[in-house]
Amino acid sequence: MPRSQFSIFNLHFSFFIFHFSLLTIFFLSSCSNTKYLQNGEKLYTGVSVELIAQNPSSPIHKKARIKKLVESAIVPKPNAKLLGLRMKLWFYNIAGTPKGKGLRYFLRNKMGEPPVFLSKVDPGQVLKYIDAKLYNNGFFHGFSEYKIIDTGKKASIHYIAHIHPPYTIAKVVFPTDDDILNNTIRKTADKTLLLSGAQYNLENLNKERSRIDEALKDEGFFYFNPDYLKFFLDTNEHNNTVKLSLAVKPDAPDQARLVYHIENVYVYPDYSLKTDSTAPPKDTLMVDSAYYISGDKNFHPNSIMRAVFVKKNDVYQRKNHNMTLSRLMGLSVFKYVSVRFYNPDTLSGYLSGYVLLTPLPRRSFRTELDLLSKSNNFVGPSLSLSYRNRNAFHGAELLSMGLHGSFETQFYGQYKGLFSYEIGPQVDFVIPRFIVPFPLKKITGFFIPQTRITGGYDYLKRVQYFNLYSLKFTYGYKWKETIAKEHELNPVNIIFTQLTNPSQQFQQLMLTNPVLKKSFEEKFIAGLTYSYTYNQQVLPAKRLQFFFKGNAEFAGNALSLLTSGGKPNPEQPAKIAGSPYAQFARFELDFRTYYSRELKKNKLAGRLYAGLGRAYGNSTVLPYIRQFFSGGANSVRAFRARSLGPGSYYPPDSIRANFFLEQGGDIKLEANAEYRFYISGLFRGALFADAGNTWLVKDNPQVPGGTFSSKFISEIAAGTGLGLRIDANFFVLRLDLAFPIRKPWLAPGERWVINNLSFGRADWRRDNLILNIAIGYPF
Repeated sequence: MPRSQFSIFNLHFSFFIFHFSLLTIFFLSSCSNTKYLQNGEKLYTGVSVELIAQNPSSPIHKKARIKKLVESAIVPKPNAKLLGLRMKLWFYNIAGTPKGKGLRYFLRNKMGEPPVFLSKVDPGQVLKYIDAKLYNNGFFHGFSEYKIIDTGKKASIHYIAHIHPPYTIAKVVFPTDDDILNNTIRKTADKTLLLSGAQYNLENLNKERSRIDEALKDEGFFYFNPDYLKFFLDTNEHNNTVKLSLAVKPDAPDQARLVYHIENVYVYPDYSLKTDSTAPPKDTLMVDSAYYISGDKNFHPNSIMRAVFVKKNDVYQRKNHNMTLSRLMGLSVFKYVSVRFYNPDTLSGYLSGYVLLTPLPRRSFRTELDLLSKSNNFVGPSLSLSYRNRNAFHGAELLSMGLHGSFETQFYGQYKGLFSYEIGPQVDFVIPRFIVPFPLKKITGFFIPQTRITGGYDYLKRVQYFNLYSLKFTYGYKWKETIAKEHELNPVNIIFTQLTNPSQQFQQLMLTNPVLKKSFEEKFIAGLTYSYTYNQQVLPAKRLQFFFKGNAEFAGNALSLLTSGGKPNPEQPAKIAGSPYAQFARFELDFRTYYSRELKKNKLAGRLYAGLGRAYGNSTVLPYIRQFFSGGANSVRAFRARSLGPGSYYPPDSIRANFFLEQGGDIKLEANAEYRFYISGLFRGALFADAGNTWLVKDNPQVPGGTFSSKFISEIAAGTGLGLRIDANFFVLRLDLAFPIRKPWLAPGERWVINNLSFGRADWRRDNLILNIAIGYPF
């Protein structure tokens, strides 16, 4: 049972909220914001846009795009609407003039927004904005006009834009002067963003200037600036084309035309504002015959110098400058990182580099105390203690040591008086480089490669049932290919679990339920894991973002070669340290997409997930901890955690009554969709739908209907609901209320249960309404 999910019993509160929301919407719709207007004021309700072709024989192409372009130039925006109502304006109006910071102040200043009056709109100025926007996008001869539509106390504005076919680029001419600067600019021509035949666009011209500036910075032109470039336009009226000629402005300063080299590099690993970085350090150490390090003893010089890519006597390159900044920040031991270049003689052609580093506090200690409540009515406290050392062995290594513990019991219900507790330490050690048994040359790139070592122990005590011990050890590597692409390879991944002191009651339960017995068998897992992540969410300017994560795990193959020559017998499994080892392959694919028309506002999110595991060789089934589960706060939210499937199987009451029941499978398919919308301040809402299930690969007579077959689609579970999120950027509290609309364990013709919805019945709410409380978004 997950800690973040609650089951709802006798949920009268949700019934009240449902009807209260309907009454609120009805009440607001019956209220008019115009009654608050003073004499002569008119509420500005928005605009409409019309496009007219200047030449009737030349129809307007891409009307939707041009219309959106015109709309982007129109200010101000009218009062916002929600469900067709100006609710923020209504809150502002009913609050009146608050006296102090009470409810009225909150409604007016937090929930509301002031009215936008027609008198605040300057249509003449807006026409200038529209014409400028059209000109900058190739409509050189367009013009616009407007009409005010007066409806009494409200008014809107109708803008009319007269459009002609846009100008396209006929040719781009790069500088022809024969000097080092202009020659370097010409060498970049093959990477130009200004393509022949493309529509003229001022933004693309600015991007081209920035592209050339970046290229020049990587060739040593340290003092060059994109403002030193100018385009000259030569239009042809007959075919609506424009020739672009690029030139360096004559008044560009002399230092902008010089190539600069690095004279010296100074690194200050303990820099503060009191440090004089322009004076040569008194206590220095030469590293690799090129760098000068101040005499700080907290860091091994090599640990810092591996992240410094600006070198003495090299031509200045912006990419090495930025790579140094990124690598040093990636060490996660510095609060501030600055790389500056300076020379009082700007025409010398040489620069001195100063790497200024301000360390973070080396040690930190953290305590977390939570109160947990699960869907089986078990509640209790959880305590986590953690210690972090950001520079454990003076090489920017991160050492984390933690101890967690929890206790849970049931104060009422079938298991009143029973309790369980869990405790375990964990150690994580992250080294900012690859530790491999063979030599590696210096790895370039903007991101720090990492070697990660993790070890942990966990002890779980379920009173009157069993004790469970777990040992984990992982050794692997993590690195980023680009800002959006990440790899993680763990060549050593070991897990050992052991069940001890089973009670007579628990042994009897396992005898009557072989599936449960198999789940708790002692297992030794040793293998390799690899994951690849592609995440466009780190590119916030993209309106359509994609995410993909793929995981692969192979376990037991090396042990099979060592113990049985590659031919294990699952009926008499080979053992390691007295325990049979697991042998299996497991794969996961996770696709997600996010679309938002307005950044940081409403968003559509979708997810497709597929998982497959197959036991072979020394194993007949997947280990319990490597099975797939469905249902819960980050899965199909209309069903309790890990309660779905496999297939159409529905466990009997004797098994469902078990408080640690979790139903797993070898195959998992899920789909999720959410519409996330902005409410006010930190509050966000969501409408969502989830579908999915798990299945077994092999037939199991103990689990009828659980095997994957061609009719798997008819065994998909589905649910829907609504959510409330409190998004404080660094922390998201999520509440999702869901109910099922399809139950796969019912008879084939009765699985859709939409017609059975009955929010007014207490027994229906008890069995169907699920409230998920969780941290973070579900996907």
